[in-house]
Amino acid sequence: MSGSAVTNRKLDASGAGWAPFRGWSVLFDPPGAAPAPSLLSLDPVAVEAAPAYGVLARVATDLVERTAASAPVELVALPTSTYHVTICDGLAEDRVAADDEASRQLLGELPDSLADWPTALDFAAPHLWRLLAAAQGTHVLDVDAIEVRGHAVVAALSAARGTLGESDDALVNARDALLVRLGEHHGASFGSPWQPHVTLAYLRRREDGPLLAPLLAHLGPQARNDVGPLTFSGASLYAFTDMATYWRLPTPEPATIGTP
Repeated sequence: MSGSAVTNRKLDASGAGWAPFRGWSVLFDPPGAAPAPSLLSLDPVAVEAAPAYGVLARVATDLVERTAASAPVELVALPTSTYHVTICDGLAEDRVAADDEASRQLLGELPDSLADWPTALDFAAPHLWRLLAAAQGTHVLDVDAIEVRGHAVVAALSAARGTLGESDDALVNARDALLVRLGEHHGASFGSPWQPHVTLAYLRRREDGPLLAPLLAHLGPQARNDVGPLTFSGASLYAFTDMATYWRLPTPEPATIGTP
């Protein structure tokens, strides 16, 4: 890595590793997800059965090698074993108010502090359950393009043609309701449209994103042609302590949570 300053807070000062960054999110359960509670680590056998992940990993490796050889851009690739698709970002440390000691303590003690998340997040537990229930069934996502979003290189996804239906509408509606509840509780805006994606790598310097355009230009058609669909049939609450360390948390029976 060069001596220039790291401006991506999710990377450590060297720009080669992961800085502590804590929070929780709702993710689709990836292929071969281990029973909760467990670290998110994709089963290599399951990844072989879902070749899209392998193709995306090769795209990420190619980009890192190309930038290292020919561009003044530095990328850090995520481990393939932690590839995932976020349905809804919950609370992360960059959104905690300075005087919100309770939330700061909860994040500081992850993942243990969310082992019983219906109690720890009682203000949003019914909304979380509604979202997890809506994630059941089959959701098929296609890769549209490889692009830069903020400080990350992502595979942008959308509902596969012909698959958008009532289950997807229910998922989006439940997500929106959860974000409203989070905003009410934390006194901040959590609203954002769902833009599903798989993060492949992080930029060492956020401002270098435009410099990647020439390398990404040819990957749109390639991504659509080479990467098969990603299919999901469930979701869980996950805690994270950096961008490569996620824990899948147990999902209790709905009768113990109630309804929003």
